[in-house]
Amino acid sequence: MNLYKLITMSFKNIKMNKKKTGLTIVGIVIGIASVITILSIGEAYKSNTIKQISGDYGEEIKLSITLVSDFEGKVGSETFNSNDINLINQIYGVKSAKLESDTEGISKYISISIFGEIFNGDIELIDSGYYNLIKGRNITQQDNINKSRCITLTKSFLEGMKNIQIDTIIGQVAVINGITFEIVGLVDDSEEYYSDISIPTNTYNEILSDIKVNQILKVTLHEDAEVGIVTREIEEILNKYGSNRELGSYYIQNSIESIELIKSIVESLTWFTVVVASISLFVSAIGVMNMIFTSVSERKKEIGIKRAIGAKKSDITNEFLIEGCIITLIGGGIGYIIGILNSIIIGMIVKMQVIPSVFIGCIALIISIVVGILSSIIPAKRAAEINTIDLLY
Repeated sequence: MNLYKLITMSFKNIKMNKKKTGLTIVGIVIGIASVITILSIGEAYKSNTIKQISGDYGEEIKLSITLVSDFEGKVGSETFNSNDINLINQIYGVKSAKLESDTEGISKYISISIFGEIFNGDIELIDSGYYNLIKGRNITQQDNINKSRCITLTKSFLEGMKNIQIDTIIGQVAVINGITFEIVGLVDDSEEYYSDISIPTNTYNEILSDIKVNQILKVTLHEDAEVGIVTREIEEILNKYGSNRELGSYYIQNSIESIELIKSIVESLTWFTVVVASISLFVSAIGVMNMIFTSVSERKKEIGIKRAIGAKKSDITNEFLIEGCIITLIGGGIGYIIGILNSIIIGMIVKMQVIPSVFIGCIALIISIVVGILSSIIPAKRAAEINTIDLLY
């Protein structure tokens, strides 16, 4: 019996049992839709996260260079200079290198001097404080209006300073960019993260807005660059000729490492969730198997007549296998469409772009075929093995 006839007969049998077939298909639809939704959202999240890490929508390789100090963080605000940039730009494979100076953001790194010792800390601009305090007071709205030269410091920031007594820090003077500030509050950051230094926004904009905070050097490589070789060469040159080489070591983080880490984490979580969602597919497969078993029982005489007029065991087996696969393929197709629509709607809600992929479509197709075969093979084999005489009487 040829394939076309088997498929035609399978469709006829499915039409004869519309209610049973419909309920079975619904189970497949739910299982496939769940898996496709999870996979699509996972792929979209991975893609969006990678784009955020790489900084754009291209395939460029980006490196972030920072200076790790060996001397209690005593690095000036000029971590890199034009000489460092020129050295890096001369390296083969480097497309561009530029300093990131965050003078407009809310949080920045800055140098501060307390009792003659210089330290680096991140500074936050606030209109009024809301922190949990150990001593002193928060910055008030009046401080911001008056452009008062006052700051608050966190406990963990001060604990890194060997010669500073935390108990007597309130009322002491700190120097930022040659300008004195009164320390008015000590912030408790033991349970929640706060910036090391807080300062009234208007005060900062009035007297410190011209500070350049060059803490990170962004390097973009050509697409065909050997990342490992270029990274080692940049580190060697900066550690040998860098402007602040005597203060510590230069550390390079490339976007590929971050991207690969994000990929592995998201993929692991996605596939774990898919496995959990696949429980519904397992239940659906049991439903398909039950339907095929029922169909075999109801069509014993039909099978017997086919065997009597020359149908082979393989023909009977293939007929039921095809019937099971058709059911799961229909359910898989509908489930794929619903899953993609679900993921697009979820993407719109969380503002994340979801694009249907061929890969996910292939997964839906493969799952449908595998479920169809596995759930139909046992009843199909049993139908073929029943004695012809038993089938007719």
